[in-house]
Amino acid sequence: MRNKYKIHAFTILEMVITMMVSALLIGLALTAYMVVYRSYLSFEKKNGETSDILQMDRTLQRDFARSQHVYSSPEGLILYGRDTLFYDFKAAYIVRRSARADTFHVEVRDVQALFENKPLAAGDSLIDRLSFRLVLRKDTIPFIYHKLYSSEELFN
Repeated sequence: MRNKYKIHAFTILEMVITMMVSALLIGLALTAYMVVYRSYLSFEKKNGETSDILQMDRTLQRDFARSQHVYSSPEGLILYGRDTLFYDFKAAYIVRRSARADTFHVEVRDVQALFENKPLAAGDSLIDRLSFRLVLRKDTIPFIYHKLYSSEELFN
């Protein structure tokens, strides 16, 4: 006896083709996701490095402005004011020490401390200008900080 009703179903070949297309689309979506994710990680790393540099720049500017005197020392800088601050310049980072220590992970080169545009001898000396270069992703960025003294501050 023959069945009067036909059952609608997919053949095995149709199922295999559908699964192949689905696998291809999933593979393309995963590849696109990985590309976007790597791009995001790269952006996040660059953004973090730039943020560290901006924070270091703002902190140094603020400390120079608030200090009464800035001295050069063999280790780096000493800033006298309401609080005494120490800056140590190393090749791979800058350390700011006060009540707590801050470390700025930046590559530092050519640190120069000057007074009236003259290089200083080694030791503790009053400075009015600090300059150095940072290396960020093969780019060199110059930084210059000035301290203006009144004549009264220089005589004391």
